[in-house]
Amino acid sequence: MKIISEEKLFFAATVSNILLFVGETIAFVSAIKETGAFIFVRLCGIGNLLLFFSAFFALLSVYYNVRKGCGTNPYSHALRYVATCVSTVTLVVFLLLLLPHEKDPGSLLTSVSDWLFYIVCPLLSLLSFLFFEKEESRNLNYFYVPVGVALVFVYGIVMLALNFAEVYSGPYYFLRVNEQPTRTVTLTLFGIALGSAITSFLLCLGNKKIFFRGVIHG
Repeated sequence: MKIISEEKLFFAATVSNILLFVGETIAFVSAIKETGAFIFVRLCGIGNLLLFFSAFFALLSVYYNVRKGCGTNPYSHALRYVATCVSTVTLVVFLLLLLPHEKDPGSLLTSVSDWLFYIVCPLLSLLSFLFFEKEESRNLNYFYVPVGVALVFVYGIVMLALNFAEVYSGPYYFLRVNEQPTRTVTLTLFGIALGSAITSFLLCLGNKKIFFRGVIHG
């Protein structure tokens, strides 16, 4: 039974990537005006930068698909996968760790860029990746699962080292090893690492199974 046609999936994926590209552009212009290069110190900045480039290359693939019949680029989808992993982890960290920790949660969402970086763009990428990008999902394999985890892991190690050496403080409270109890830092980072691994695996699994186990047929 055909639930969603190939053409509708392609159209939905194209529209979602246009919205993601525009949203990320607005967010970065706004964030750089407000905080400068500091945005790239935060994991959400890195994840959203990856989303920006993944949307750009996805739209480039759409252009070649429509105008030249060259098909889609599997590396574009791999980049979207890694970017979606990182941005989904930052979304979960934001909801489960940052918001509850703040006395005034509203202070974390005071600008358009905050909403786009933390909420809108990660959810849009997640929706598109899981439900619309059918053609590209054939090229995604489980080799990429550790890549999304590794990026979060490397970021954490670098920021922990900078905090420990007192070269930099933050940008998140659980990275301030000289201010937080060792047990708190250890348990929090272990939870984030475990969550990253589960997220990476489930995203790869979900992208494949939704299309190839009969949930959505092209």
